[in-house]
Amino acid sequence: MIWWQSECQYGDMIRVCFGNFYHYGIFVSDDEVIQFGLPPTEGLLHRKFDEIAVCVTDIDTFASGKMVEVASQAKGERPKRLSPKKTVSRAKGCIGERGYDILHNNCEHFARYCYLGEKRCEVTERVVDVWKSKSKCDVYFSRIPQGIALAEVFPPERSAEIADVRNERLRLEKYWAWKTLEYALYRSFGYKMNELSFSKGKNGKWLCDKCFFSLSHAGGFVAVAVSNKEIGIDVECLDGFEEKCRDAAFFEGMKRHTAGKRDPVPQTPTELLALWTKKESLFKCHPQKRFSPTRIELTDEVSTCRFTYKDATCLCSVSGSDTSKSFFYYYDGEASSKIKDITWI
Repeated sequence: MIWWQSECQYGDMIRVCFGNFYHYGIFVSDDEVIQFGLPPTEGLLHRKFDEIAVCVTDIDTFASGKMVEVASQAKGERPKRLSPKKTVSRAKGCIGERGYDILHNNCEHFARYCYLGEKRCEVTERVVDVWKSKSKCDVYFSRIPQGIALAEVFPPERSAEIADVRNERLRLEKYWAWKTLEYALYRSFGYKMNELSFSKGKNGKWLCDKCFFSLSHAGGFVAVAVSNKEIGIDVECLDGFEEKCRDAAFFEGMKRHTAGKRDPVPQTPTELLALWTKKESLFKCHPQKRFSPTRIELTDEVSTCRFTYKDATCLCSVSGSDTSKSFFYYYDGEASSKIKDITWI
């Protein structure tokens, strides 16, 4: 798109610069400019998104005392240009519509849809490009709520898979892990489940088309990691494991099953469980045909933390992403809060 400071014509796509961003609209006349939300002037900067709608103002209100720029198509955009009549018709047909989203449905998305027939925003695309070049990982911990009832989840194939689990405790854990994933994807990346395409890899791992995620559940807890890079996560409850390790035969058997020849020999239940979670998370990040802990070699890409939530102490390992730049949250089923008592071990 090429922009010029020139006289506005019927059906033009126009914009005004407000510091580091622009406000866009469709010009009909000096008395009628159609735009998604009012210009971000003083007093209007803190509007709630659900209050923003496609509306009409005059050109002076749209410009807010600034210079108006008019769009001209670059070579590849010329075939897409809708006629001025169709552009204005589309814009008028949207008046009153809501659903504003700063990343996915803002004033530039609206204006381009009316002008070129496509919803795009160059600013958010640049932000996404920068985001893709950086490691991002958010981890959400949650305890399964009391008295929770199963409901349908998206996609239907996953919903059916969960419903087919015979063990009630395991079925609830799988269900709540997926519901926590639904929250995490929207909270971290703005993705709604039905906007994503889910599939299963050859190893049975669930995948989506726009980012990476990993799930874990144990002892009534679930852990969900979402990232823009390959990711693996495993969470385990330490309290119950320490109880089991009082049985020397169990402790020694777990060591033989977990520690490979190059691994440091675990001396305590905490060391043993930390080793297990590290290998489980590495397996989820780089899945093989089957989970064989003694054959999985530890790498620098895995980190383990310890945290206490109410009356339970958990260990969690994350692989594949830069955990030093990760954020950890508790999710209570309605909202999330950042964890401040993470201890790396």
